[in-house]
Amino acid sequence: MKTYLQPLARNKVMVRLENLYDNFDANAQAYTLLLSQLAEELWRNSNSGPMPSYKMVETSVTGNMPVEEMESRRINWKTASKNPKRQKKDRSVDGDKITIEPQMIRVFVLEFTPDQIQQILQ
Repeated sequence: MKTYLQPLARNKVMVRLENLYDNFDANAQAYTLLLSQLAEELWRNSNSGPMPSYKMVETSVTGNMPVEEMESRRINWKTASKNPKRQKKDRSVDGDKITIEPQMIRVFVLEFTPDQIQQILQ
């Protein structure tokens, strides 16, 4: 598993997770992560003090739009056969748990909202 971090703004980071296993490897395995543990680990590595609330949104591989919007914009080509060859990857998020299949890349935008800012906004 490879992880890339790209700062976007103050308290906002893009997290890119890649499963480098090949689908045809005998020992290929899917990784399962808890988003809350990932967010907490990222916060603890760069900050002191209590962890604030956060919001994590899955985006397209380029990070420019939410994955739901990307899926809704995808073109469905009409083909001669009724069974399209494209295999849909499992992008489900089971509560706090995500799975990254072999040869899969998932990108999340993680935004922390410090409690002081949250109190001002209320």
